[in-house]
Amino acid sequence: MLTQQDLDKIEQKLKDFATKDDLKDFATKDDLKDFATKDDLLKHRSDLMNKLDKILKEILASREAQKIIGPRVSDHEQRITSLEKIHPQGKHATL
Repeated sequence: MLTQQDLDKIEQKLKDFATKDDLKDFATKDDLKDFATKDDLLKHRSDLMNKLDKILKEILASREAQKIIGPRVSDHEQRITSLEKIHPQGKHATL
């Protein structure tokens, strides 16, 4: 037969378990049906990575073009500066 001390121990152990009232605060499957699933998130992640890959390729192509064009622009600036020195105000110097 159980003593009062045994019943008190059992009651103490049962306090660690959730009651129906405790569980009412948790979401149900119905509550979660409108949220994205793992598969949904993986699909969107894949789509995002594909778009980022295209953007990265454009950035890399732009940087390569900049490496090629940059020195040519610098050379043109030097040549224009030299011409402006010998042709002030955009005209030939008159003698």
